[in-house]
Amino acid sequence: MRPVLNATPCLLLILVATACSRHELPPLENPDEVVYQTAIYSADDGTMTSKTTAITRAAQREQVLARLQPIETEGPVRQATIYQDGSCAGRSLWLFDEINTSGNQLCLFVGNANNNTVPVSNYPRANMFSGWVGNIRSYWAGQDPGAFHLGRATSPFAAFEQKNSVTSTVQNAATISMVCGTSYNLDGGCVPN
Repeated sequence: MRPVLNATPCLLLILVATACSRHELPPLENPDEVVYQTAIYSADDGTMTSKTTAITRAAQREQVLARLQPIETEGPVRQATIYQDGSCAGRSLWLFDEINTSGNQLCLFVGNANNNTVPVSNYPRANMFSGWVGNIRSYWAGQDPGAFHLGRATSPFAAFEQKNSVTSTVQNAATISMVCGTSYNLDGGCVPN
């Protein structure tokens, strides 16, 4: 007599694995709609400069999907300056004004100077009357860990942590702090002492 295989446990395992996927993205309703990415970076003289780029939601989704690729990091942790990232590269902390890592976007990365905490009010939201304070709805950390701060409340984040919706501490954060979570030497990024 041949054994009979019961497919129910296998199907259940597939359904659970699919439902627990860490990076499920909702379908794009308006892929051609334009949103704005604001990238902040530091000039050689220490002044902060911003660059805002209009992109479609479809192009933004491609960036998010590219970031899902596995990334390995290692190296020392060191205090450093936070800069707005002029290219919204994968190493940056990405802030969004809509849930599910979408909408207008602010990109910040850790540099190699001494200031590692920045006021969120320093950065405008493109084509909006209000800034980022009170308008962070989701985020995706880059390779550097840090925290959102609102008064005495702190909401830490790990390297590459993604939140598709946020707490009121994150949404209303007054400052963001980050530390260099890995050693790299790209565009003035973190390097060991």
